[in-house]
Amino acid sequence: MCVSHAITMVQRACEWDVLPVASGVSCVQGTEAGGRVVEGVLMKDDLIDNITTMCQQAEIFFEHVNAQYHDALQMFQTVLDSALTVHGVHHPHVSGLFNNIRTVYETQGKYDDALVQNHNTLEIKIRGQDYMGVVVSYRRERTLYCKTATKRGKR
Repeated sequence: MCVSHAITMVQRACEWDVLPVASGVSCVQGTEAGGRVVEGVLMKDDLIDNITTMCQQAEIFFEHVNAQYHDALQMFQTVLDSALTVHGVHHPHVSGLFNNIRTVYETQGKYDDALVQNHNTLEIKIRGQDYMGVVVSYRRERTLYCKTATKRGKR
């Protein structure tokens, strides 16, 4: 899969005329030692290999990041359970934990889950009369609704 992405990237770069001269790619018809022609574009194997390697490294990075989000959610949930036991539902520390969980969900693009956590934070801020916190929570809610609409293609 990464090789096809690499080839496509090189082809687009040729179309847009954005490749530097020393990049190992010639955007002309023909063949040359160490290269291959793909859809009329001569490509050096080392450039394709480099782009393929970068693509594979990006996949590994994103898999690692997603695992970290999962770990972060588990840790926040454990701390939240303890905070609920010690402080109860309406404590500012609990609000902060709901907000941390919201941040993880929002970063992952799970906007519906983030909205639930933001609503929990908002309820605590309203009950505690933290008016600046209420304003911030409403702004976050608005942003999350916009992101949700954009993700669903309704905007």
